[in-house]
Amino acid sequence: MNASDRDLEQLLAELQKEVGRWEDSQYHVAEEDLFDLKRFLLDRGRQDLVSTLESLYGTPLNRAFWGRLLPYRRLRRVRLELAARQQEQREHQARFLRSYVEFQRELALFLDRLEREEETPRPALRIVSDDPSPEE
Repeated sequence: MNASDRDLEQLLAELQKEVGRWEDSQYHVAEEDLFDLKRFLLDRGRQDLVSTLESLYGTPLNRAFWGRLLPYRRLRRVRLELAARQQEQREHQARFLRSYVEFQRELALFLDRLEREEETPRPALRIVSDDPSPEE
């Protein structure tokens, strides 16, 4: 194996590591949810690889390269679905929290009314019989 092959292997190992970090990588483009392959290669002085990949996949390199990879498209679809589910979950939690706060408010009002009713003296109850004759 010559030096060029070793350099390429090392570059691919670094690429694999950075792509594995994805969102935590400095090469992650959040707006497009892409890994900036072109910048990664240019940062390592590999303009030759950028030119080769652009001739194979087209330009802009990042969108053209990642768009052709089936695993990336699947990953992107799953990530979008996951983001939608997370948003739905946040909305559900917000509705639950609003309901809970409203319940707490209503419960406090009920308990206050109950406490006030217990504080006021009630008139004594008298039992009245149906018998018209007076009892002695």
